[in-house]
Amino acid sequence: MKNPLIILAWMIILSCQPIPEGFNPEDYKNQNIEGIIQVSAKLSSEIKDKRFLTVSVRDLSEPAPIAVLNVKDPSFPYRFKIDGKNKIDHDRPLKGKVIILARLSSEQGTTAKTGDLMGSAEAIAGQRNVLIIISTRLD
Repeated sequence: MKNPLIILAWMIILSCQPIPEGFNPEDYKNQNIEGIIQVSAKLSSEIKDKRFLTVSVRDLSEPAPIAVLNVKDPSFPYRFKIDGKNKIDHDRPLKGKVIILARLSSEQGTTAKTGDLMGSAEAIAGQRNVLIIISTRLD
């Protein structure tokens, strides 16, 4: 077993490192969004062959996603939670107003294809009970 005093000394040394320039701890509060994804009645018969659900969160001003959740064989209504473990770049905070896109596909992947089913909703980081209704088919 390692000497606890050595471990404590290293913890103190590492905790005294300077905070990176531009770091704002407020940006990292409420790093989650929760909600429910439903499928509209008009598309409910089309979900049987759609085995992959991709939920992505994007900042309204940037096209690259902040976080992505992939689910195989979801059942609906589907309760989702996006948090820090779903983030693509951990240095990029999930903050402010975002758009959440939900896509059902027969193939796993990041690119939307003809026949995929989609829905979206705007939300604010930290929000609960976000409702996304998948109501559009990509043609």
